[in-house]
Amino acid sequence: MRKGDVQIERTNHGMEHKYRVQWLDSCRYRLTELPIVKSATTELLDPVVFQITAVTGFSYKVDGWVEGTTFNTYSFEIFRATD
Repeated sequence: MRKGDVQIERTNHGMEHKYRVQWLDSCRYRLTELPIVKSATTELLDPVVFQITAVTGFSYKVDGWVEGTTFNTYSFEIFRATD
């Protein structure tokens, strides 16, 4: 779910992650994890950059990588949330 510059992702296992979205151009964006609960011990993921590679009416495909790296690129499809 994305609202403005904040994206919330929920996994099939009930985990929730919150990210700040920064568009780098019309097809690339950066997600920076935000803490859901303020805690000095919270370890946040490094920012991840995504390149949109395909768009359909209900999903889009991306290649993603940890910012500043050139390895561990992964590809997946993101689906629009349904009610």
